[in-house]
Amino acid sequence: IEDKIISFKPSAGLVTSVSGIQQNRVITGKIIDAEEGVPLFGVSVRVKGSQAGTISNAEGNFSINVGANDKILVFSYVGYVTKELTLTALTKYELSLVRDSKQLEEVVVAFGTTTRNELTNSVTKISAKDIEQRPISNLNSAIVGASPGVQTTAGNGQPGEGPEIRIRGFGSVTGDNAPLYVLDGAPYEGVISNINPEDIDNISILKDASATALYGARAANGVVLITTKKGNSTGKTTISAKLTQAFSERGLPNYETLDAYQYYPVVWQALKNGSTYGFIQRYPEGKQPLTGVAFEPWHYRYLGVPLARAVATSGLTYDEAVKQFAPGYAK
Repeated sequence: IEDKIISFKPSAGLVTSVSGIQQNRVITGKIIDAEEGVPLFGVSVRVKGSQAGTISNAEGNFSINVGANDKILVFSYVGYVTKELTLTALTKYELSLVRDSKQLEEVVVAFGTTTRNELTNSVTKISAKDIEQRPISNLNSAIVGASPGVQTTAGNGQPGEGPEIRIRGFGSVTGDNAPLYVLDGAPYEGVISNINPEDIDNISILKDASATALYGARAANGVVLITTKKGNSTGKTTISAKLTQAFSERGLPNYETLDAYQYYPVVWQALKNGSTYGFIQRYPEGKQPLTGVAFEPWHYRYLGVPLARAVATSGLTYDEAVKQFAPGYAK
């Protein structure tokens, strides 16, 4: 058409669609633990007020599409405080989640796990953080005072030997009252003080019958479940060192010792005392001879045993003791 101008006007629906595509954007980021700095896997990321959402991968990274009217992202994870992030012009974020101390912690029950709100048994959990804050040298010391119903008694004093653990009293008068130790799911029969406290991730103490039912009669004195630390995928190398020192002093001073010259009269006096009744004093010297005469040095050689032992153990008089113990004597 010559000398004519033809104009085209786009439809309203098409303009809205193009505008919507331009306003949608992709938000990416990384989620880590606020205390340890490790990435968190499986964190729920959703747009507030909508059904759109995703989860973080093993490296803690996430990616989500948001619309023009979407202003807030909600991050939630089991055991952590839920966090809301207000979006700005940025498209990449890095944030950390704080552990929720009020939330019920996960505990180990026999060969599985459960949460405290589902658990009705008597269980106490000691975390690695609790252990690190105490100056201890062995595992049993980490349990001291950390759980109600658990009593500790002093050990035998050997180097590295910790206190003895008793869960809810004594279960046997003559038998062993030590609890059953389970290390990473397997009963541990070794010396408990040989386990390095630095390798412990958490300790769960099972105290009642329902909590220890899976272990049968071996759990009559309670169960101590020990879970060790595992490696993580952060790729960071961590080196830590800890030094614990202690000293002890003898409660009594060293007793006096005798040399060879002093030892002879002391032993001789002991032999003399061994042939008299110390509690009967009929003679001025304080002696009551067993045979009517004082101790003679040949008594020991003749009988082959100390005189007091021969009479006291057999209940015999001296004459009868000679017949009983003297070698070659005609009975």
